[in-house]
Amino acid sequence: LTAPSSRLDKSCIFLPTSHFTGSMPSATGKFFLSLPEAIWAKTIKVRLVGRLKIKRNNEMITEDRELITYKEEQGLVSSKTHSSFQIPAGKYEFLFDIPIPSDLFETSVGPDHNYHTYQIEAIVERRVWRDIVVSQVLSIYKLPEVELCPLSAESPLTIGGESAQNIEYCISIPSPTIPFGSIFSVDMGFQAPSKDVDLSALTLEVIESHHIRLNATAAQAALNILSVSASRTHSLFKETQSPVGGSGSVSCTGTEWAVSSRVALPRSVSLCSQSVRTKMVTIDHAFEVRAEFRDRNGRLFDTIAISIPFSIYMTPRVIGPDGSICEKVLEYGTCPPPPYERHTSHARLLDPSEVMDDSGQCTLSVADRILDGQVQHQSQLLGLAAPCYELATGCDPPVYALC
Repeated sequence: LTAPSSRLDKSCIFLPTSHFTGSMPSATGKFFLSLPEAIWAKTIKVRLVGRLKIKRNNEMITEDRELITYKEEQGLVSSKTHSSFQIPAGKYEFLFDIPIPSDLFETSVGPDHNYHTYQIEAIVERRVWRDIVVSQVLSIYKLPEVELCPLSAESPLTIGGESAQNIEYCISIPSPTIPFGSIFSVDMGFQAPSKDVDLSALTLEVIESHHIRLNATAAQAALNILSVSASRTHSLFKETQSPVGGSGSVSCTGTEWAVSSRVALPRSVSLCSQSVRTKMVTIDHAFEVRAEFRDRNGRLFDTIAISIPFSIYMTPRVIGPDGSICEKVLEYGTCPPPPYERHTSHARLLDPSEVMDDSGQCTLSVADRILDGQVQHQSQLLGLAAPCYELATGCDPPVYALC
């Protein structure tokens, strides 16, 4: 028997939203069978199988768990009498088409886990001899709502506040939902109460958190344990600036810092998971900022630690129909509003006297201020009242750019 094989038309399928009224997608492909001699078979079929797999962690989850979450079959060849039949020698090619319902669990794979996977299995079932089985991985994802909306409708996710030592802060990322494997900008603003305080270190980190909750085994139930759970976290990205380098700028008062940086998410499913929330598996993501401030004597004055939850989702612009990650990188950026409440470092919000010389010419744009006597770029300042956000920043809505 020559080794059989199968081929999927698409190894990655995105399910439309519940509002979709057209035909549902299907797993389609071909099953190839080459027989040098005749064989007896009971049936030839193809099935789509979804499996939930949880590894033991030697704590509460003491054994590997596997659960079939979905199974759908399509018969290709069988006898009307349900008895064995002979397949003559030769080469055979069978087409299959298995509809996929919209309420399936998504594929969930990532660092050291394959929580939920799908396989297409082509089977030649025999009564006496071992069945012939060929399997191929199929990835199934749900098309996120954000992909169906204009990107201009998205709003940056901004968190602001004030620390116990009266340091004001504002952290902004482009959106609460970020595409898998993309690069997104981070804009941060800080304002200290006096010039005696300096931003000494800044750490950016993306944390992925896993939480598993399963029904207890029979042995655990005998001990009145109804369910077991396990949690773990790992870092997807980490960057530390100490001291804060060229990405930061300081206002003329010496008490404000505007820092911009970029965060690159891993571009491999073996290094990063998409966000998932089901009854048994939850995968969350958070962007964390830790800013340290010191006084003139080098002593720690204050530490600000901020965690911003966000979601990572799969998109057909990142993963192709064959399941491979595209070479193009999605860059996602935005211009944030001025920092927390009383922030005054934007030129459009300053009093004209702060940026005009004796001749009445504009000499300073806060966004372009550079310390230590370096050249300060000139810009035109309109003598208007404090503008709305779009006018103040001069930025278009958030956009994706392919590079």
